[in-house]
Amino acid sequence: MKTRTVIASSIIILMSACGTAFADDINATVAEKLVVSLGMEKSLDAAIEQRVDTQIKQKMEMSPYKEVMTKFYGKYMSYNSLKPELTKMVSQTFSKKEMEDIAAFYDTPTGKKMIAKMPEIVSKAAKSGADRAEANLDDMVVMIRSSHIKSHGGM
Repeated sequence: MKTRTVIASSIIILMSACGTAFADDINATVAEKLVVSLGMEKSLDAAIEQRVDTQIKQKMEMSPYKEVMTKFYGKYMSYNSLKPELTKMVSQTFSKKEMEDIAAFYDTPTGKKMIAKMPEIVSKAAKSGADRAEANLDDMVVMIRSSHIKSHGGM
């Protein structure tokens, strides 16, 4: 009788582990579909290009190394290098049903338009914020001086 209990318990534990692994595989598959629906490959490629261009604008002497920089960022920031992490993050953040709902939305014309337009909107917002910050750098100087004075007792 004791042997049967041990065998039954082992089977239950094994089935439970297999069920969890199967559920994880399903969630990973759904998460991967969502990541594809979101157009992450295109977004990450654009982010790499933007990062390299920004760095070269900041330091023009780096322009001869644009290809090397692009290759470097492609190695560590590309869709292919980040896909396992992206898939894991998405599957840990959303339920299977939520991922399916989100993917269904992004497969609609409105969802596709959002994917297409969002990088432009984010880029414009970032530029607007950077322009506003640059136009108000004097305010930062005042804030730093005030902080320095407070932390050094009026000196």
